[in-house]
Formats: sequence, C-alpha cells, structure tokens
Amino acid sequence: TSASPARSHVSFDDEQKDAEEGAALKIQAIARGRKARQRQMKRRREEQAALHVQRIASGRSAGRHSGHPFAPHAEAAREVCLDEDEDKDEDEDERPRQEAAALRIQAISRGRKERKNLALEHQSVLRVTSASPARSHVSFDDEQKDAEEGAALKIQAIARGRKARQRQMKRRREEQAALHVQRIASGRSAGRHSGHPFAPHAEAAREVCLDEDEDKDEDEDERPRQEAAALRIQAISRGRKERKNLALEHQSVLR
Repeated sequence: TSASPARSHVSFDDEQKDAEEGAALKIQAIARGRKARQRQMKRRREEQAALHVQRIASGRSAGRHSGHPFAPHAEAAREVCLDEDEDKDEDEDERPRQEAAALRIQAISRGRKERKNLALEHQSVLRVTSASPARSHVSFDDEQKDAEEGAALKIQAIARGRKARQRQMKRRREEQAALHVQRIASGRSAGRHSGHPFAPHAEAAREVCLDEDEDKDEDEDERPRQEAAALRIQAISRGRKERKNLALEHQSVLR
C-alpha cells in the first residue's frame, strides 16, 4: 500500500467520474422525459382544441335557443385552463427529481474531497509507522500503562471510600449504642409500670439490626463498581494484545 499511493487516487477519480456521469445521465433523462411529455401535452391540447371547434360549431343552434350563444366558448376555455393546470402540476412533480439529482452530485463531490483527505492522512500514518515501527509499540505501551494506572487508582479510591464509610458507620453505631443505654436506663421505670421491663432492650436491638442492614446494602452497592473496574482492566489488556497483533500484521504488509 505504501509503494503505490497514487493508485488509490486513481481509483477514487475513476469512481468519482463514473458517479458524476451517472448523475448527469439521470438529469438528461429527466429533461428528455419532460420535453416528451410537453410535446405530448401540446398534441393533446391541439386535438382538444379541434374538438372544441367542432363542439362550438355544432352547439351554436343550441346556444341560440337557450339564450346563451357563448356557452360552448366558456366550456372550451374552462377545459384549456384545466389542461394548463395539469401541465403545471407535472412541472412541479419534476422539480424534486431535478433537485435530488443536483444534491446527489454535490454529495458525490463532498465525498470525493473527504476520501482524498482520508487517503492523505492514511499515507502520513503509513510513513510514520514504516519509518519508526518501534515507536508505535512504545505509544501503545504508554497508553496501556496510563489506562491500567487509572483503573488501579479508581479501585484504590473505591476501597478507601469503603473503609472510610465503615469507620463512620462504626462510630455512628457506638453513638447509637450509648443513646440506647441511656434510653434503657431512663425507660426502666416506664417498663416496670407498663409490665414490659425489656421493651427498651428490644427497641435497641431492632435499631442495631437496621444499622447492620444498611451496612450490607452499602457493601452490595460497592460490588458493581469494583466489578466494573476489574472488567475495565481486563478489556484494556485484551485491547493491548489486539493492537499489538494489528501492528505486527501492518508491518508485515508494509514489508
């Protein structure tokens, strides 16, 4: 591919010429069809005009008896107007086709320019890789290392956040336990009078269980993040291997 960059331009030019010729032929065919339809409409109007003359000649006597001698003329004029409206409608139908053909030519020109730019960029990449194939491996390795370090830092941050939350939860449980003791001490007399001396203990146990359930829920929320980070590292490793294989294949093609 690096030995014959001009061939790609030639193929692009040939493809472009074929596409432009096809679009031009389509526009010419549309124009020819329009002219043919116009001739056909003109012939039909002439035939209808002859029929109108015959109707006028045969309808004079009927017009005189009815008191409207110009009724046939009015009918003929109305039919001619209808024919002209039909011609206008057909012209309106042709416009979208011509506009579509023009847009197609413009799109082809834009595509040609874009393909040329891509070909130039591809050639520059080939020159760089063929001149220094080792540098591409270095860039892949550096990119891989940065990605792996970022993923590792993310996992470490998740672990630190988890530990901090656990310490905070532990401190909160200790504070709540102290409050429970105070409630138990102050609620003994109320429990004795109510006949339930262990009611405060039951309430304290229930609150502690609720706190433990909250901790479990937070641990469950952390698992998807850690799994996602691990999957990311695995995907990065697979991508690194694939890029190395592609680089080796590319070098073999250049040789």
